[in-house]
Amino acid sequence: HLALPDDWKIAQKEGIYKPKNLDANNLIPCCDVDQLPKYINTNFRNKREIVVLRISEKLLSSAVVYHPLANGSLYPHIAQGFNIAAVVFSMTIKPNFNGIFVLPSELNTY
Repeated sequence: HLALPDDWKIAQKEGIYKPKNLDANNLIPCCDVDQLPKYINTNFRNKREIVVLRISEKLLSSAVVYHPLANGSLYPHIAQGFNIAAVVFSMTIKPNFNGIFVLPSELNTY
């Protein structure tokens, strides 16, 4: 999942991640690692920074639902909010001078 820094700070204090921008179905959009480059630059271009959260589905207190896109790809969504104990890795990243996020290699190896 890609979190706004303020949402992640609140979650770390409260123990539950529930971003302000839940979709109409109260689902938190996520993506798989291979979907991340396109997802982050489509949805977060020109943001100053984003927190990448690696979530263990096994540790989640909420259900994961997969939604198909027109191209046949499945994107995971987490219902409602979720326990931050399910976050096994987090990293704050910033875009380059063109506003594009170039993902560090650590995200592929974790």
